Amino acid sequence: MNTTFYTRLTQLRRELEASDSSDTFGLNVLLAIRRELVRLMQSIPDKQVQKLPKDLQHTFSHSFRKLIARVPFPAPGWEQQYQETEQALTVLEQIAQQQPLQLPAIPALSHLTEGE
Repeated sequence: MNTTFYTRLTQLRRELEASDSSDTFGLNVLLAIRRELVRLMQSIPDKQVQKLPKDLQHTFSHSFRKLIARVPFPAPGWEQQYQETEQALTVLEQIAQQQPLQLPAIPALSHLTEGE
């Protein structure tokens, strides 16, 4: 398991859950988490995605498409965006637990190793 990657996912999960109770910044936090999840999903090499079980590959692809899709007007409800974000985060957690990830240096993760 890539512990730095999984640690970041754990932090994102906490931030996502905290955004649920924030009346002021909840949507901003949710959108920032969605952007970071897109970056993390893009950082996983296609070769590694292809090694995943077929159902997880499908869920990964579906979650990724949901995150990058243009938001229609009027925008979907906050709950729907939250659920899509949570699903993408869950998929990444499953991937991180299943196989060792060989990821390129990710700027969002590099600061985690500096203090260790």
